[in-house]
Amino acid sequence: MIPLLLGCLWAAGSLRVCGSETLGRAASAWSGGWNAIAPQHSVETHFPGSRTSLTALAERNCQVALLSRRPAPSQHNEAQRRLQAPILLDQVGWDEVVFFVHLTNPVKSMSLAQLRSALSSPRAQWRIYGRNALSGTHGWVQENVLAGKPFSPGTRELPGPEGVVRAVASDPKGIGYSGRESLHGEVRVLSLTDEQGQPLRLLRPLFLARIQGDAIALRFSQYVLSVEGQTQLGNCGLLPMRSEP
Repeated sequence: MIPLLLGCLWAAGSLRVCGSETLGRAASAWSGGWNAIAPQHSVETHFPGSRTSLTALAERNCQVALLSRRPAPSQHNEAQRRLQAPILLDQVGWDEVVFFVHLTNPVKSMSLAQLRSALSSPRAQWRIYGRNALSGTHGWVQENVLAGKPFSPGTRELPGPEGVVRAVASDPKGIGYSGRESLHGEVRVLSLTDEQGQPLRLLRPLFLARIQGDAIALRFSQYVLSVEGQTQLGNCGLLPMRSEP
């Protein structure tokens, strides 16, 4: 039944890609390259955030779902249960999550412990700007930087990385986070150190989710992982799979 349904979708002439806003620019670039090799399947895109990705795939609102973090096993299993088919995850690259402050802010570096304290129970000199709960970046930072603790209740949640950058760029007391690809000199990136005082980079894997047995989604994933697709990813400020994490 599933192959028949998918066959009807592909006959309609579009490949629907949804999910992570972090991967939005790269997906737009992939769409152009894909159109050159599969003009019969134009790409439609929608990027409300990673948290929506597997739900959209399970409801067949898209055929390719992009995620800026690995989904929780419970979320993955629930989506497969609803879909009644296996969902495969292909890692397609890396993203570096950075924290930044206003250009006039004298703070140049933080340890991971200091950063965790600032985000979960900030002192009066900090105003925290971050992503909303639909964002994979929000979830990844909460899990990997805050060790599962909640953000400070005063955190201002914004829908996109550009909004976070703009907010911090206009607030001398602001601190925010996004993928490095969202920065264009408006703010200053903090240097981070681990518990031993060594330089620390926060790298997260990026994923493409697809239904097992979906030949068109598989072809799209193979294109994304091709030399051309990975070059496009790098041109959008993300790190190709060949990069060392």
